[in-house]
Amino acid sequence: MPAACGERTWLRVTVDCPPDAADAVTVALLPLSPNGVTTDGDAPVRITAWLGPYTSPPSVVEAERMVRERLAAIPDDLLPAPPPIEVFPVHEEDWIEVFRAQHRPVRIGRIVIKPT
Repeated sequence: MPAACGERTWLRVTVDCPPDAADAVTVALLPLSPNGVTTDGDAPVRITAWLGPYTSPPSVVEAERMVRERLAAIPDDLLPAPPPIEVFPVHEEDWIEVFRAQHRPVRIGRIVIKPT
């Protein structure tokens, strides 16, 4: 799904792995997601990385290939089978505008608190 001219797209990648492999999977994904990753859950641990932003993102298949290539460096005794991987394109939003739309000015006496 190509982005429209000027739009930026991120690829949200999630990897489910055993708890013992979570640190190794995180380290493997960091070169693809330099802004960091998040972890959630206990067994399996769900690790989410954000690739991009791209004006012309790689295909979902290509992004999954890049992730699997990084995970292949993890020893089999730590990550025995290829883990489930999900890749989902997410169009970038102007988060400041989203924030402003959700927060209205509040008047407290003579003081008005509002988003800048």
